Amino acid sequence: MLTLILRHFGFPDCVVDFCSDYLIGRSAQYSWNFFLSRVCDTDAGVGQGSAINITCHVTFYENSSK
Repeated sequence: MLTLILRHFGFPDCVVDFCSDYLIGRSAQYSWNFFLSRVCDTDAGVGQGSAINITCHVTFYENSSK
């Protein structure tokens, strides 16, 4: 969905590809108290810990309702 929004607003292919690569092929592992989950592959949501996180989040949510 984010890549469709970026394309709709005319972002260059290199930007769309960069964002797509950032969101695809990620994994997540959860920790709370003394429990550590197994590593899970995920292609959903916006990852944490990167400056691009807020950019992807705002771009998607500001334009997905239009």
